[in-house]
Amino acid sequence: MSLHVHCHISGGHFLLDLCAKLRYYIFCKELPVVLKAFVHGDENLFNNYPELQDALVWVYFHSNIPEFNKVECWGPLKEASSPSGGAIGTHEGKNKKIYCDQ
Repeated sequence: MSLHVHCHISGGHFLLDLCAKLRYYIFCKELPVVLKAFVHGDENLFNNYPELQDALVWVYFHSNIPEFNKVECWGPLKEASSPSGGAIGTHEGKNKKIYCDQ
């Protein structure tokens, strides 16, 4: 079982291309907060099915810039939604990211 998250980094408008690095940084920094809110909002579901906390989180970054067009495995949901789960610099040491070109 896994959770798939899709983030639009750039493409479709030249302004998005100009701020792709910033958008990627913001998604990586704030996604753990989003995942934590998701877990909190579906608290009853996770209480009834605690094994869902062990589901791997796959994050798909979509971009027309190859550097940001990738797939990362952020590990189990319970770790990916922790405060340092996706923060740049701390997440990389916590879980091994798996990169795949799209």
